[in-house]
Amino acid sequence: MAFSERVQLISQCRALRAEGLSFGEIATKLSLPKSTVHWHTRNIKISLSQHEAIEQRRQELCRMLPNKRKGKCIAGREVFKPESWTEDLVHVIAHLMFDGSVERYGCVYYNSSETNVDHVSDLLNKVFGVKAKKKIRDNSIYAVSAYYIELADYVREKERELLGYIQLAPIEEKKIFLQAFFDDEGSIYYKKGKRRIRGSQDSIVLLELVKKLLVDFNIYSRIDTAARAIEISGKSEILKFKGKINFSKNIFINSERKNSIWKQKLEKREILNKAVNSYLCST
Repeated sequence: MAFSERVQLISQCRALRAEGLSFGEIATKLSLPKSTVHWHTRNIKISLSQHEAIEQRRQELCRMLPNKRKGKCIAGREVFKPESWTEDLVHVIAHLMFDGSVERYGCVYYNSSETNVDHVSDLLNKVFGVKAKKKIRDNSIYAVSAYYIELADYVREKERELLGYIQLAPIEEKKIFLQAFFDDEGSIYYKKGKRRIRGSQDSIVLLELVKKLLVDFNIYSRIDTAARAIEISGKSEILKFKGKINFSKNIFINSERKNSIWKQKLEKREILNKAVNSYLCST
C-alpha cells in the first residue's frame, strides 16, 4: 500500500473512532482487523455516552432474530449445523466473534495473517461443510467469506450461546477459546526490560470473560478499560501463559506498521520466547 493511502486509511480510522464507532464497526466499515484499528485509534478517548451507545448497539445486534423470511440455501448449498459443541466448533465461532462479522447473508473473517485466514477457511469447511472464498484486499488484509444465509443465522445464535457455554466447558475448549482470542486480538510488548501480553477488544463483556477464563489456568490479568484491552504482565504470569495457552504457530506480527518495534516478520510465539528468555538471562 502506498504511503499516501496508508495515511488516508489511518485518518479514516481516527475520524470514525472520534465519531463514536466501536473498533469492530470501524473494522467492518474499512475491512481491517480490529487489532489494526485499535493500534491507530488507541489514544482517542470517547465519551461515556459514546461507550454506552456502542454497548447498546452491540446488545441490539445480539438480540437480532433470524431473518423473518427464514431463508434457506438453494439445493447443493446445504449447511451442516452441529447440535453439540466440539473443539472445532468452539474454535471457528470464537474466531468469527473476535475478528469476523456475521452479516445478513453470511460470515466474513478478516486478518493480516494468511495462516489464520486459511485455518478459519478449513474450519468452515470441516465444521459446516461450506466452501469459503479467500481474497486479499487493497490494504493487504486477507478476507475469507462464506455467504450462506443458514450459516449466518446459526453462527449468530452460537455466538450468543458460546458466551455462557465456554465458562462451564472442558478445560481444553477454554484453552482453544483463549488461544483464538490472543491469535486474533493479541500482541506482545517486549522492550527495555518491559514485557506484557495484551489483547484488544471493544466489548468489556468479552474482556471480562477472557479475564475469568484465564483465572481457570491460574493466570491473572488486568483490564485497561480506557484502552479496551486486557494485559498480562509479570514473570510468573507470562511464563504460565506461555506454558498453558501460548499463541498458535505461524501467527506473525504486522511488521509493516510504522510503529513496529521489530521491523521484520516474526512469529508472536518467537517474540514471546524472546521475552521469556530475557527473564532467564537476567537471573
